[in-house]
Amino acid sequence: MSQNRQFLITTNSILLVWGVFLLVQYRSIFGGDPEIHLIFAKHLLEGHVLEFNPGYKTGGETSPFYMLIVALMYLLSNDLTQYAMKALGIFSLALICFILHKATESSEQYRKMLTWVLFVSMTFIPFQAMLGMENTLFAALTLLIIYLDYKVKLPSVILPLLLPVMFLLRPEAIFLVLYFMFKGITARNAKLIGFSILSASLCVAFYVGMNYFTGVDTQNAGSIRALTSKIDSLALSIGNQTIYLNKKPLIGFSYAWILLGLISIYRKKLKLNDLLLLSCFFVLPLALHFLNIFPNSHFSRYVIYCYAVIFFVFAIRVVPVLSTKLIVITYLLIFTISVLEFNQRKSLGQFDVQLSVKQMRKQSIKQYSDNLFNQLSGNKKTPIVLATTEVQLRGRLDERFLVWSLDGITDAHLSKFAINNSIDHFGYIRFRNVDYLQDLPNYNIDRSKISLLSFNFNDEGRSQCIRNTSLLKEKNINLYRVIDCLEK
Repeated sequence: MSQNRQFLITTNSILLVWGVFLLVQYRSIFGGDPEIHLIFAKHLLEGHVLEFNPGYKTGGETSPFYMLIVALMYLLSNDLTQYAMKALGIFSLALICFILHKATESSEQYRKMLTWVLFVSMTFIPFQAMLGMENTLFAALTLLIIYLDYKVKLPSVILPLLLPVMFLLRPEAIFLVLYFMFKGITARNAKLIGFSILSASLCVAFYVGMNYFTGVDTQNAGSIRALTSKIDSLALSIGNQTIYLNKKPLIGFSYAWILLGLISIYRKKLKLNDLLLLSCFFVLPLALHFLNIFPNSHFSRYVIYCYAVIFFVFAIRVVPVLSTKLIVITYLLIFTISVLEFNQRKSLGQFDVQLSVKQMRKQSIKQYSDNLFNQLSGNKKTPIVLATTEVQLRGRLDERFLVWSLDGITDAHLSKFAINNSIDHFGYIRFRNVDYLQDLPNYNIDRSKISLLSFNFNDEGRSQCIRNTSLLKEKNINLYRVIDCLEK
């Protein structure tokens, strides 16, 4: 056995063990956002289409196709749907690894393993695959489409059928549309250009149609999160305009910079299609995130598809000819970043899938709702209106409660109160007739401006009056009762 082969076996084995360790470590996690998908899916099956609170179309479901998938899962697995969502994430990760393996043209099997072993060893990849969201599925299907186009040249006639469905899975599918359009332009293929334009038109038609049906911007979650992303951004004034530059994408692409450095070293191996891929799936998304046009919260979740494409170009052009010395450097750098990321994620609180399953069962919802209803000291009118940033609370409460979003993720109407880069939560509370608040955030870019976080409480749990609103802490529960008042 050659020394190079022994080295590849050893390093692949180490990173593979690390990847499996990460998958095992994150086997029990779940998230608030996947619970939101599940809430929309349950309401869909009850006849409340695209309604987070039954009877109210307020946006927030950015992946209608995934909602349909989760609804089907719920019909098949009922209270165990969360596990099915996690299983789909793992299947999607396996598909990405399979494609990366197939894309690496090398007679050395251990070299063919290199790309996907590196991919699965990045901490955020097993984490997101286990989370129950649609992003790993979207990345897998995006990569599958690109791989098939590279290998067998997808017929352009199927793009208007395929790409709008991908758009309904994730709006970032617009980058797929752009890729095929630019490919048609560079190849002077009028047919491909035409079907790409038709695909784009259908995506826009779906978006406009859903907005017309709901009466709101169905992609409101992204627009509000893009606004709040400005909070930790660098403000750059140019005349009367202020541009907010966010450093998170530069950090979030830490792993990618390593591969892009290697791709630049072997840039003569690249073909025009490779450059189109990197432009559409890295350069453009990076610019949009950097400028806060795309949101930067949960950044790693929303760029899995970018990483999948970068690794694909790396696999087909670089890995077959990558020197042993550079393989060593690549392994060490990615493993080091992964360990650092793992240690950082340990400090983050996570939902537990078993707890999610337990709390979203019908009997648990009834019990929790009864207890909360009986503990509230205010008027027992129904529905009782709650506002919170953790809107997955909706899935634990029955029809006696409404749950509104203080961060706008499930209520596009919050955008009406986003003025001069601040959010007027006081006006929003009155607009939604909120009875209780669960938390007191400050989403103002100018942190000195008045916000819900400005409330102070005396020994009796009562706050001062701000903008005709005061709060009273409820005993033994994490809620604040909203009370009208007159400012002096």
